[in-house]
Amino acid sequence: MEPLALPTGDEVVRGWWALPLGCLLPLSSGETYRLHFPGRSGGSAGPDVRDAVFYRVPDRAGALCEAAPATSIQTNLLVM
Repeated sequence: MEPLALPTGDEVVRGWWALPLGCLLPLSSGETYRLHFPGRSGGSAGPDVRDAVFYRVPDRAGALCEAAPATSIQTNLLVM
């Protein structure tokens, strides 16, 4: 069995832009955030996405986000 190939940066970015508004993003910490605004492109200098807006939700009521198969999106959230 061959190891699962990691997605390219372009695949991760396409997966991010394909996420529906309002879907839930479960974090490895156990917390869940709702995607309110996916942000805007960071341009060629990066980062890939800027100014995304999330809301923390107390439970997992609702639909989880579905990205492209075999695509993992890691997010770093600044919680205010």
